[in-house]
Amino acid sequence: MYDHTALDWLVPSQEWDRFCRFVEESNGSLDGYLGDAVEDAMAEYAHIDEYAAIEERVDKLVTAAGRRPGDGFKEKNSGLLEDWADTDKTRVTVKIERDVKAKFREVASDSNHAFGVEFARAIRTYRNGGRCDRVERKLDRVLDDATNLLSEAVDDGGDEESESMSLAERKTVSIIDDLNEQGIVDQFTDDDLRASIERAADVSSEPSIEKYRSRVTDRLEMERHPNAPHIWVTHGYADQISNGEPQVIRQSTDRLDRDERVRRIRLAVGRAAAARSSGNVRVESTTLQDAVLDGDVSRQTTLSLMRAATLPAGITVDDDVSPKALDVDMGMVAQVDPDLAGDIIDYRDETSSGLLDGPTASTISDHMQSPSTGSASESPAFSDGGTKSRSPDWLGSPGYDSGSESDDGGGGGSE
Repeated sequence: MYDHTALDWLVPSQEWDRFCRFVEESNGSLDGYLGDAVEDAMAEYAHIDEYAAIEERVDKLVTAAGRRPGDGFKEKNSGLLEDWADTDKTRVTVKIERDVKAKFREVASDSNHAFGVEFARAIRTYRNGGRCDRVERKLDRVLDDATNLLSEAVDDGGDEESESMSLAERKTVSIIDDLNEQGIVDQFTDDDLRASIERAADVSSEPSIEKYRSRVTDRLEMERHPNAPHIWVTHGYADQISNGEPQVIRQSTDRLDRDERVRRIRLAVGRAAAARSSGNVRVESTTLQDAVLDGDVSRQTTLSLMRAATLPAGITVDDDVSPKALDVDMGMVAQVDPDLAGDIIDYRDETSSGLLDGPTASTISDHMQSPSTGSASESPAFSDGGTKSRSPDWLGSPGYDSGSESDDGGGGGSE
């Protein structure tokens, strides 16, 4: 016989609304499914679900391959729900197993956030695929390595290209092992990385250094420090210190693949539209090429990425003007892609400027030990007189629910 108890926690309204919508869309109803989904999400967070041990074994494989397992809760969601005092909250009273709640509280107590914030992280991760999706991604990281090793085992010859690729992969792992031996694999300077490359891969030419720099940092899922580009840090750490700026925005476009560049465009133009009370904006292709894509791509590639960034409604290309332009209507975006609209709002609310309204200066005293968290400045003004609005007309559009208000607060590690 199960012993159930009410959750009874304050939770960021927007995250709870998205989770309820996810459960309803997945099952056709909330009745009979919402409590189970909540329980599953909390069990995954507390690592007491039936697949937790499997992920631990997969993590050993990933680490042995010279890759970083990562943390689906801390890294992926860091920096997204920190403004607890200013966040609309909903009191969630769904009933779950008492043991699951107790174990969740035990694990969540290690954080500096209210239980409701950690609960929001748990349901967001679950909604985005949870442990199953995370394990699949981790296995994908080592699948090519295993395939190459097996191919070498059964084929004494092999063509020159495949042997060359295998050698490069082995040297990459050796470089990472060298960083590990120095105890700096989680954070290192570019000089440290260069020294490890020269030592472990036995290369010195600039093209070879760049080749292995890219291989190592991609394998370890690292990027340049947002405020000190000579330092390499994990994506998760960068999330914590980037003041809400998404990874695809803060990284240079030459580090992004095509899908990431498309998302960069959507977030950039969406933020510009969301910062206006009308929720609408038009961005010319030349502006996208220079301000959003850093001038690193051709006009033809810019147009191709613009078309890839369109939605059935809300983000469209106007071919009848010169230069061609993207038209954005956040009211429509909220209807056709609520998750994208929510990400755009998060980006707008957690940052003081975007790619289309100029940079914001910040001062960092010690990037390695005490990274600045920064603070929001004045709302940006646009040429048409529009300004950032917390309650624009389009926010109430069908398909977008900003959540209900609550005056209750919360503290770290408390209900």
